[in-house]
Amino acid sequence: MTTAAVQDLLQRFFDLLDERSLSECAALLDAARPALSEEERLWVDYLHAILLSEQASRRWDLAQMELEQILAMQPPPDLLARVHLELGLIADYLGEYASAIEHYQQSRDLFRSLDDRIYQAKVLKNIGIAHTRAFERRQTDADALAHALACHRESLALCRAIGDERLAATVELELGTVYKALGQWPEARAAYSARADKCRRFGWRRSLALTLNNLGEVQHLVGEEAQAEASYREALAILDELRSQKPGAADPYEEADIQANLAQALHGQGQTESARRASDRALQLVELSRAPLQSEAARVGFFG
Repeated sequence: MTTAAVQDLLQRFFDLLDERSLSECAALLDAARPALSEEERLWVDYLHAILLSEQASRRWDLAQMELEQILAMQPPPDLLARVHLELGLIADYLGEYASAIEHYQQSRDLFRSLDDRIYQAKVLKNIGIAHTRAFERRQTDADALAHALACHRESLALCRAIGDERLAATVELELGTVYKALGQWPEARAAYSARADKCRRFGWRRSLALTLNNLGEVQHLVGEEAQAEASYREALAILDELRSQKPGAADPYEEADIQANLAQALHGQGQTESARRASDRALQLVELSRAPLQSEAARVGFFG
């Protein structure tokens, strides 16, 4: 199990990460490393890999290498579970969904053996997300959506059993995404609208931006282009606000997705020149995220 020093480090690191205080995260790890034992330093390596994945110019390639080095060291089960989770997240971002699901399942099994219901719920949510994305990218058939629903429902049941309303809210958001993939627009719109209301109530600004992006996609799909445009522009304004407050909070990967969606909504309203500008901005942001990836396989996977 983790020592008190490692538990404190994890808490402080993830608090800073939630605030997108990435430079403070890096300073924390640098200060912690000399005071820890050799085994405890594996946790610092794990957190450093997360930091590589979260910085503006994401270095998923370097993060993956660092995590695989930790696996080779045969870490304790609690760290091993987290490393598989992070490797799953990287594979997920790169569009390698079969690999992501494999890592997630190993992580879920380890957390189950540790009787960690919070992380079981988190990993189940991620498995559901990977199944949904694999279907959306046509890497699998519609059975994946049934698997996604099952994962999210099991995750939601765990959240409710332990009384974690905030984690439950994130799972409900993913249920909205499955409804969207199934073409059940009223259910998807209701889920995203409810989630947006919660984000406003809890002050979750970045989460609100991502939720509005999803809501805009549903509005676009049912032909409500003006409403979709409004959702996308509010989402972009929030990201601009966060970036002005903390330069390290910039997230080109998410902004690129919103800009690409905005381009579609503008095109649907006949605003061709505005749509072209949004598309150009999306492409610039994609290249900004893709450029640091050294592996050609990683670059091609991300670009897809």
